[in-house]
Amino acid sequence: MGVNPVNEQQIPIFISDYVLATYGTGAIMAVPAHDSRDWEFAKKFGLPIVEVVKGKAPSDLEKEAFTDVATGTLVNSGFLDGLSVRDAQDKMVAWLEQTGKGHKKVNYKLRDWVFSRQRYWGEPIPMVKCEKCGWQPLPESSLPLTLPDIVDFEPGPDGESPLARHTDWVKTTCPCCGGPAVRETDTMPQWAGSSWYFLRYMDPHNSEALASKEALDYWSPVDWYNGGMEHTTLHLLYSRFWHKFLYDIGVVPTAEPYQKRTSHGMILGLNPHNFANLPADEQKKLLEEYGSQKAAEKALEEKYGEMARHPVVKMSKSLGNVVNPDDVVAAYGADTMRLYEMFMGDFEQAAPWQTSAIAGCNRFLDRVWGLSEKLVEGEGYRPAVETLMHQTIKKVGADIEALKMNTAIAQLMTLVNALYDNGGATRAEFETLVQLLNPFAPHMTEELWEKLGHAHDQQLAYYPWPCYDEAKCVEATVEIAVQVNGKVRARLKVAADITAPDAIAAAKAEPAVAEAIAGKTVVKEIYVKGRLVNLAVKG
Repeated sequence: MGVNPVNEQQIPIFISDYVLATYGTGAIMAVPAHDSRDWEFAKKFGLPIVEVVKGKAPSDLEKEAFTDVATGTLVNSGFLDGLSVRDAQDKMVAWLEQTGKGHKKVNYKLRDWVFSRQRYWGEPIPMVKCEKCGWQPLPESSLPLTLPDIVDFEPGPDGESPLARHTDWVKTTCPCCGGPAVRETDTMPQWAGSSWYFLRYMDPHNSEALASKEALDYWSPVDWYNGGMEHTTLHLLYSRFWHKFLYDIGVVPTAEPYQKRTSHGMILGLNPHNFANLPADEQKKLLEEYGSQKAAEKALEEKYGEMARHPVVKMSKSLGNVVNPDDVVAAYGADTMRLYEMFMGDFEQAAPWQTSAIAGCNRFLDRVWGLSEKLVEGEGYRPAVETLMHQTIKKVGADIEALKMNTAIAQLMTLVNALYDNGGATRAEFETLVQLLNPFAPHMTEELWEKLGHAHDQQLAYYPWPCYDEAKCVEATVEIAVQVNGKVRARLKVAADITAPDAIAAAKAEPAVAEAIAGKTVVKEIYVKGRLVNLAVKG
């Protein structure tokens, strides 16, 4: 038995090899009702399973743990009963501090950092080993230490760095006693540069310091840092750790490296080990060998692991599912390639590559080009498309700022469809379309800009962005549905600001609606602004 340091009650302690050595201090959470591993442990040894978080729907703790605790409320927890987990955590911390039993603390999950590589490429580590003085750092006057020029980059027979073979560079003198010493031949990892390179951008030609104080004061911190999803944890932790060290020693003026950090999702490729992606002849062979698709899939999973379950996985040269951008550019052009990559999904979410979908983006660009061949008469924006033009300018600009490229492109597709529905585009309408499309398809739009009569030196990329009128972003008319007893009988266009009585009157005047309510009693009339009129009738 042990004593709980919070309430001084005796608690049982179970000794088992079940705990995870890397979890906290080595003790498990011991919440069998709400952790799957603890639940399995408790069931195996017949331990009590006490519910302390109740979900919105009843849970059967005899069958499994209730783990979606973020949506539940506390029970069997004394003064915390009825609180959400988040609120309970705050109240527990407050109670511990008030009673002097503990205080709030942030733990960072920065693991031990292996800061050496057995390769040539990388910053040399400025340390030397002296038989008399041991390991010694080089003085600042000897920095920077540069790599020797070599042509043999393969590791040694025992995996040592190729630098170990270059004795002229390895042999040196001890900075402490002046006696013979040897250099460290391992080099720093890529993290050494990637943890602070953005600071160097602030003053890239400074030969005296990382960056001048004036440049760091002016540019720091980075407004918005974006990187790959797979680097979020390690690179973010390492660069933040590095920056805080530089801040502590007075090199940089801000405690945090960036004000905002986002990650872009990975593009996934087809999994060649998934049954559905196998060539037809291989599928047939597996079906004949194992008798069913389920058995064949199980065999693939035993051979390739859990990954075989997933139709799409991370692109990898070893899997052979990498798409070469050069092939796409050769077939469709660089603009289609760019457009598809931005249209394929949410910027921060992983998305599967679908070669078949590229053709759709190519057709869209062809349609845009087609509009240039049949400009229609008229000045400015026509009334039929004016609202949509202003809405599109507003949405595309806002979506670009928010990195919502996919929805910006979808809005441009809506605009192009509307222009075709109205017989084409006026010069003003087409110029605005080309301007809005330029960030996504720069090559084609620059050519169209010149085709519109702009001088060769008036590059579209530097032309002012179109402006919108907020008042003109509001629809003057809307289409509403008219229902009789819940069934749609008609659709009609009405003024966007129409009153409920006028909307209901207009709905009743529609021939199909008038016929549906003829000889019947209207018992209820409902108008949902901008959406529908619903008439409930009897008789």
